[in-house]
Amino acid sequence: MRGHGKSTLLRKSLQEHPRVLVIDTLGEHQKGEDHAGWTKPLEGSIGHNIDSIIAGRFNRATVLLPVSEQEQQESFLYYCRAVYAAARRLNETITLVVEEIDWYSQPGWENEGLKLIIQYGRHGPVNLVWTARNIGSVSRKLTSETNHYFLFHVQEPIWIDAMVKRLGANVAEAVMNLCNKRPMVDGRLDCPPSSPPFNFIVANNSGQIIREDNVSP
Repeated sequence: MRGHGKSTLLRKSLQEHPRVLVIDTLGEHQKGEDHAGWTKPLEGSIGHNIDSIIAGRFNRATVLLPVSEQEQQESFLYYCRAVYAAARRLNETITLVVEEIDWYSQPGWENEGLKLIIQYGRHGPVNLVWTARNIGSVSRKLTSETNHYFLFHVQEPIWIDAMVKRLGANVAEAVMNLCNKRPMVDGRLDCPPSSPPFNFIVANNSGQIIREDNVSP
């Protein structure tokens, strides 16, 4: 869910990683005090940015994609290929972060760049980290190759149903129960959360709950 802590957790988890490229789909990492020092935008042309990535002239960087849907999908493909090529060339792990990955992965379709990372990224090696509001909006290939899930509050019944199908009823129930961890505000539970800390569940691909935790900006 947007505003419920996933991007904050992303920054806190990866801000010490040496090589990170963020596909900043909604421009969440471009401005604001919370984002200062986390990544540096690559602001050249797409061609220039790709050359910089392949050459390894970045540490923790973000890229914005064009507004046009066709150009956006093409640019995403090029960036995925560049990250994979850079990891092979540099012989080091690069973490590729894709915010709102359902723009590039749907139940019956995947961008060819994402397909490359899912199928062959481990040979790069490329570590894929992604965010989405609804686990059911992305391909099963993507979820089957994901090792760990960090799950925040979900309210929409259809999203809960998708979580049951992908990760099991016990995980979905634990996510729904996150509301019970919230304080009372004006006589009712503060859910959806209006302020931090934001609680989340960590689960693995087998539907086992690893831990419950929280994050604050």
